[in-house]
Amino acid sequence: SVLVAGNTNTLPVVVQWDNLVVTSPEQVIYAGSITPVIDKVWIKSVARPFLNRAVDIRDQGPINRQARTGVFDIVGRSLPVAVSDVRRSPTWVLDLRAETPDEADNLDLLLASGDTLLIQAPSTGPLSVVRGGYVTVGQTARSWLTSHGPIRIIEMPCTEVAPPGPDVVGATVTWAGVVASYATWADVIAAHETWADLLELIGDPTDVIVP
Repeated sequence: SVLVAGNTNTLPVVVQWDNLVVTSPEQVIYAGSITPVIDKVWIKSVARPFLNRAVDIRDQGPINRQARTGVFDIVGRSLPVAVSDVRRSPTWVLDLRAETPDEADNLDLLLASGDTLLIQAPSTGPLSVVRGGYVTVGQTARSWLTSHGPIRIIEMPCTEVAPPGPDVVGATVTWAGVVASYATWADVIAAHETWADLLELIGDPTDVIVP
């Protein structure tokens, strides 16, 4: 029932209903799940999500599986004996392209964290050939394409590893980030009323490097 502004009835207006039934006004408009569309390759840190970056892939090297087999010569026999085991996990080199020095620095800081990283690639399209999964990164190298201005190439040798355990919980900020943002504890309390508010602070990639 609506009483419009131009109503000329004598106030107060009394409205009565018979057999009134009250129901919840909530109505489900959509029920289901939304799957995000990934059109780029992402490198993600499980422990430090604020380091996550979409990257430009220049090249992916061959995928290798190192053998764990020993071959032993036996006295008096021409044929050696092989002692074998399952091969190691796949290894490969991923070359990342950075268009600007800042982008190259941010990628370098991501790798400097030393965390187990997640490579997430699109499921379709040309970039779907990029191998995804959890990796540990070996010794990296950064080179400069002198004929292409400021473009840097970062070599990222990857070894596929087991996913981090459930005890690894992503943090949006580190203690180093808090110290860098606030001069005193009083400043922290003034800016954040609760611990939950403080945990919502988003860190900076340089926070993972403590001088």
